Amino acid sequence: MRSSDTRHRGPVATLLRVAVTEVDGIARLRDDMEFTIDLVFEHANPLDRRALRQLDEQRWARTAISRGDDDEAREAFAMICEWHAERDLRFGSTGDGGLRTAADAVEAIVRRWPEVVTEPRARFESDSRSTDVAVAVRALCVLGALDPDDRTTEWLLPCLEGTRPLITATAAGLAGRLRVHEAIPRLREHLGSAERDVRRAALRALVELVPAGELPDVARAVKDHDGLRPVARRLLERVHVDTGIAVAQSESQLSPTSVWLLERIINEAHPNAWTASRVANLMRVCESVGGVIPDAERLAGVLIQHP
Repeated sequence: MRSSDTRHRGPVATLLRVAVTEVDGIARLRDDMEFTIDLVFEHANPLDRRALRQLDEQRWARTAISRGDDDEAREAFAMICEWHAERDLRFGSTGDGGLRTAADAVEAIVRRWPEVVTEPRARFESDSRSTDVAVAVRALCVLGALDPDDRTTEWLLPCLEGTRPLITATAAGLAGRLRVHEAIPRLREHLGSAERDVRRAALRALVELVPAGELPDVARAVKDHDGLRPVARRLLERVHVDTGIAVAQSESQLSPTSVWLLERIINEAHPNAWTASRVANLMRVCESVGGVIPDAERLAGVLIQHP
C-alpha cells in the first residue's frame, strides 16, 4: 500500500503509526507484532476493516470471525482457500504468531457459517481423495469443521486406508473429534504404523472412541516409545480406579505416564472407592514392575484402610 494513500483515523491511523514500516515507499506491516495487529483487524468496525484490507488481505480474511457478516465470511473463506490453492499449500502456519492461523480461521468460519461449504462441499469431498497431499489435507480441514452427518463416513473412512501418513494422521484426528465409531477397527491397526504421527493420532482418537473398559486393550497395543504420554490427561478423565490399574497392568515396564496416572488416581479417588481387591491389584502392579510405588505417602493412607 502506498504511504500517500494511508489517510485514515481511529485504529487504522494507530496501526499505520505504530506497526507499519516503509520499504521503497510501500507501507508494510511489521512481523514482530502479529498478535497485536490481528486484534486491530479483528475488532475494527466494518469501515475500518475495508481500509485495513488494503494493507493485508489474508490477515483481513483470517480475522473475519468477530465482526464479519455472512458475505464477508464467504469472501474470506474463498480468499483463504484460493490463496493456498494457488501456491499448493496446506492450511498450515500462515498467520502463525497471530490471533489464529489460516487453518484455525477456516475451521472457525465453517463452524459459524457452515453454509459457506454447502455449494462447494462435493468438490471438497472429491478433493479429500486427491493424490496431492496439500489438496487432500485442505479438504479435510474444511470437512472436519462441519458437524458429522450421514456423509461423514463416506469421505473420512477412505482417507484412513491410504499410504500417505499426513492424510492418514489428519483423518485419524478427525475420526476422534467427530466421534466416527466406524473408524475404530482401522485406527487399531494404525497403532502399529511405522509412522509416529499416525500412531499418535490413532491413539488419541481411540482414547476418545472406545468404551472405558476397552482402554487397557488399547494400551496393550501401543508400541510407541513414548507410550501413553500423549493421552495421559485424557486417560485420567475417562478412567476409574479399576481401569487405571488395568492400564498400568498392560505395560511390561511401568512408564512415567502410568506412574503419573496411578498417582492421580490414588490422590483423587474417594477413600470409599478403595476396596481390598483394588489395593491388592495396585500392589501387584507395583511388584510386577520392580517395586515402583507411585507415591508412597498417599498410598499409605489407602493401605491403612486395607492392611
